[in-house]
Amino acid sequence: MFGPLKIFTEKYFAVASTASFSTSARYLWSIVVALPRIIKAKSLMPADALMAGRMHAFDVEGGTVYWEGKFFDGAREIFCEKVYFARLDINVRAGDFVVDLGAGVGDFATLCAIRGAQVISVEAQRGFIPVIQRHLKLNKVENRIIVEWGLIGGSRGFFSDEAKLKQSSHYENQEPPKLELVSLLRKHGWERIDLLKMDIEGSEFALFESGSEWLPFVNAISMETHLDHGEVSDLIGALEKNGFETCHIIRTSAPERSANRIGFLFATRRRTK
Repeated sequence: MFGPLKIFTEKYFAVASTASFSTSARYLWSIVVALPRIIKAKSLMPADALMAGRMHAFDVEGGTVYWEGKFFDGAREIFCEKVYFARLDINVRAGDFVVDLGAGVGDFATLCAIRGAQVISVEAQRGFIPVIQRHLKLNKVENRIIVEWGLIGGSRGFFSDEAKLKQSSHYENQEPPKLELVSLLRKHGWERIDLLKMDIEGSEFALFESGSEWLPFVNAISMETHLDHGEVSDLIGALEKNGFETCHIIRTSAPERSANRIGFLFATRRRTK
């Protein structure tokens, strides 16, 4: 119990140091109310759920993010815990070009845009597209983010299974078009990706299997690895062969994720002497 308690305490203080006072206070109340369920589930998700029904504010580099409470779990991880900026000096600065594969509700894309980056945001579930656009408008960053509906690397991973794709929360009975990363860059006239973020449910393995012609465009990568769909050593091998330094973290210390065999892989261009 002490291990999870320490983790949950750290997670709360990550929220308290980033969120507004009212949001931090509300979250502490939510944890107290949901504590029996948190202990049973070994997850803060029950407390996250109690944050629905109101808007929340988070202070981030570059400004303030305003977010709907029903999506608090993602906000906690991305705005507060900064899971995609954990290692190897990966960051986003004004003027950077960022591609967000697996945008979900647009939390990572919105964060990058507030920091001053230009973003291409790709999401496979069509029902998420209006949610992303709503968040962009709420945070006044519509002019910095291009939203694309489609699937990259669909030959492997969760969305390669048609039945699972159709059962996903925001599928809306529309199969996403298949996209290619290099074609996407050419479509929008981009010549580089300063940061490539991925959370594509195992399709990352298919993206790497499709070839490495897209890797020369990329300076840094921050990605979730879904270890039920492939060997992370294959990804690391391809990255290091193409001049990247890598670091892989398995989230065994995060109770709400440990059962799902999820890790984070970070890669940056190897420095030349």
